[in-house]
Amino acid sequence: MTPHAPSATALPTADARLLPPRGLAAFFTIAFAFSWLVWWAGPLMAPGASSTMALVILGSFGPAVAATVVTARLDGRAGLRALFGRYLPRRQGGGRPFIIGALIFVALVASGGIALLAGGALDIQGLGTGIAALPGMIVLIALVGGGNEELGWRGFALPRLQAALPPVAANVMLGIIWAVWHAPLWSMATAQSAISFPIYVILVVAIAIVLGFVFNIAGGGLLSPSSLRTPRSMPPPASRSAPSAECTRSTSSLPWP
Repeated sequence: MTPHAPSATALPTADARLLPPRGLAAFFTIAFAFSWLVWWAGPLMAPGASSTMALVILGSFGPAVAATVVTARLDGRAGLRALFGRYLPRRQGGGRPFIIGALIFVALVASGGIALLAGGALDIQGLGTGIAALPGMIVLIALVGGGNEELGWRGFALPRLQAALPPVAANVMLGIIWAVWHAPLWSMATAQSAISFPIYVILVVAIAIVLGFVFNIAGGGLLSPSSLRTPRSMPPPASRSAPSAECTRSTSSLPWP
């Protein structure tokens, strides 16, 4: 299939972000099979709320497992080096992707101003705690909190979808697939199940477009998209009243992918 030539208004693309779309069917099959088996069969073998988070984390490695297996089968060691090489600092497109991430973080903090105008109270302690914990949160999220999915979704699938579709269309398609992949979590009473699935699909597609844009700006690097998964874990900078421990836990676990 001939790679799609990006238009002037499309997301920026380059060689590192366009790959022949071989192996996509196998990738999606393995990713869904691994994750759905864990998320559906796991609660039957290990029932109870105490095992839910462990099963969610284990299942979230489905895309990374699929990307590794398919890449090893198609391209061998050279392909695996290229795939995991997307995490190398020299392949991150300079500082622009991280500036975008910083702007998103600032926007999240500034959004507390809306709550203040509505009569909320500034949670200085919670905001300070969140900022102090940010470096550790970035590492944690990158390893087991969603960033671990990026090897599959952006590292493997997106470059192949962008070779066949305009970048925005490729990200919309990936976002829909990504949202459907989360479907079993609605049976596990996770944070995602707090909202309706159609709304969740719209949310995930929007996030996929943002992450895809950052991925392309980064020249196909994965550090910046992985780090952009962190803001969902930030405590709210403002609330209508002094936040209790339970409130902080619930609002820090937004139903993001």
